[in-house]
Amino acid sequence: MPKVAVVGAGFGGVSAAACARNAGAEVTLIERTDELLGVGRNSGIFYNDGRQAGSEELKAMGGGYILDIIENPPVLTHPRTDMNWNAPEDLKQQIHTQAIFHCMKAETHIRKYLQDIGVELIFANKAVDVELGRSQQAKGDVVLKVALEKGQRLECDAFVDTSGGAGGIQICKQYGYGCVECLLRCNSFGDRVSIATKAGAPELRKIRDSKHGGGFGGLSSACAFHDDSIEPELLENVKREGSWKVPIPEEVQQMTKIGLSTNLPYDPSHVKSMKVAYPGFFKANGMVFMPLQDVRKIPGFKDARYSDPLGGGVGNAVRFMSMAPRDNSMRVQGFRNLFVGGEKGGPTVGIQECMITGALAGHNAARVAFGKEPLVLPRETIIGDFVAYVGEMMGSEKGLTETYSMTKPPYRTRMAERGWWSKTVPQAVEESKRRIEAAGLTGVMAQKLG
Repeated sequence: MPKVAVVGAGFGGVSAAACARNAGAEVTLIERTDELLGVGRNSGIFYNDGRQAGSEELKAMGGGYILDIIENPPVLTHPRTDMNWNAPEDLKQQIHTQAIFHCMKAETHIRKYLQDIGVELIFANKAVDVELGRSQQAKGDVVLKVALEKGQRLECDAFVDTSGGAGGIQICKQYGYGCVECLLRCNSFGDRVSIATKAGAPELRKIRDSKHGGGFGGLSSACAFHDDSIEPELLENVKREGSWKVPIPEEVQQMTKIGLSTNLPYDPSHVKSMKVAYPGFFKANGMVFMPLQDVRKIPGFKDARYSDPLGGGVGNAVRFMSMAPRDNSMRVQGFRNLFVGGEKGGPTVGIQECMITGALAGHNAARVAFGKEPLVLPRETIIGDFVAYVGEMMGSEKGLTETYSMTKPPYRTRMAERGWWSKTVPQAVEESKRRIEAAGLTGVMAQKLG
């Protein structure tokens, strides 16, 4: 049976592993920490506006294995109640416009699913080097083996790098505000290593504009707080509703700091208020970092204490520091059997975007492992267009100053211009199915390749 190795078990990695395995390949998933989902363990929010269309296309192609887990109880805790999409020009924060899932239940259920379908999971170990060869078809270099920190050498037919672009203690010190011991836990498990970079692929970085200090990368935008440090009324509201909006006093509004975020604010309302959610813990979105004495001036936060990152009043993890140029199949340029997904494949924000690109990378790694050509989705589909659009943006300095999501400008505007911006959830589901059917791709990722 052809073998595929996936390096990095965030939402991109688990989606890649699921798709490669369900295509019929033997799959090994390598994770340097002791848990799945990476920085996605502080996510918990999905299906806001345009992201649903991309997710429904993935499901229509048969690649929504991980989506199916987080969309259903007991992982899903707060189903989406607003059945209408925001207008494309309406960028204000809304509550009840997304679903909430329990992050740690997601981790355990996804882990069990991968084990049940036969994915080999390697934890607390990491890929540290690769062995290369030349393709007989003269279509680029071939990765032959990946070497792990603890001595194993895995020989496979295809490889997927979903190691992300975050972390590294020196990176966070140089381009952020120092190590704050976040979810990446570099002090405990070591810095992230990219096999694409080790193989010789160019390493692209997000570029900060001058008004945010220049340099590279963006800061993670989510912080978590101990439940019992939040005022009971606010905590009860958030637990009951799933999400809530909290005003930020003018005296502590930090326009420049929030502008450093990986997920830049859409409009000034995102600076004047913040959305808090409860995906199994009390989470604040869009804060980037804020000194504790300022946090405690926010209504409901007078006794607040950060739980992640542990140094949240100083800084958050720096991300988008290691992206690989790739084609529209998610194959790394210059290589025959090396693919990338998630944040390794571009400056994309959101677990849906990671799952979508990871699924395409994993499916195509399996295709190459079985001796087939990789699948390139047509630009008449949202996924195909999004993958191609982000790839084009990665080719210019200006494009690398932005982050990209199906629910925020500039791609949100592009969807509206192309007639892809739905008005209701049922409409989004049906339109997505029709696009995939018209492209002849219904169920393509659910088929065994050999």
